[in-house]
Amino acid sequence: MKIAENIIDKNLLFNKVIKKLSKNIHVALPAIITEIDYEKQTCKAQAVIREFINNKYVDIPEFMDIPFFILSGGDYAITMPIKKDDECLIVFADSCIDSWWQSGGIQNPIEIRNHDLSDCFAIVGFRSQDKKLEDVSNDSLQIRNRNNVLAEFKEDSIKIQTGENVIISIDSNNEITIKADSIKLDSDNITIAGINFKSHTHTGGNLGGPTGGVITS
Repeated sequence: MKIAENIIDKNLLFNKVIKKLSKNIHVALPAIITEIDYEKQTCKAQAVIREFINNKYVDIPEFMDIPFFILSGGDYAITMPIKKDDECLIVFADSCIDSWWQSGGIQNPIEIRNHDLSDCFAIVGFRSQDKKLEDVSNDSLQIRNRNNVLAEFKEDSIKIQTGENVIISIDSNNEITIKADSIKLDSDNITIAGINFKSHTHTGGNLGGPTGGVITS
């Protein structure tokens, strides 16, 4: 065998070994949530990309007991109502996560395994084009569902709304606008411009109950 042929054969063998190893290394996959457990803060998910095995495409087995991501720090968190059929990204850990998941802190792995399908996390929020949000803002922070903005924060204003109707808005001039059919304030200590609303009195002997109409000029 010539030297060149020998090198080619070794390269082919090396490439086959690399290809075989790479099939057992899992990094990340898009998936769909199939079940939620809020008490354990875990979910089940099904990968949406099939694997090619033995000359045919097959479904990857359902991922079980996956910790799902919650945006948090210290004692604070922002939670979202994750539901069945939400899309997510499954990220696989380098090592077995079972001992950490059960007890926290620094732990030895229960089993020696790497990039295994059973050691994964779900990052909910990635969306396919089929489920993309419409009219996403590029200059504000929004809290919204798929169809409507519920709250919007800009550098010079804050808006809170139901559907398409803005209920409360605050602008950079410290002006607050409230639009509602009725406003209910249930408190014994409502102060307006430094004056207690429930215990205030009027001049001219009128103690405040009943009072006359509003003086507009």
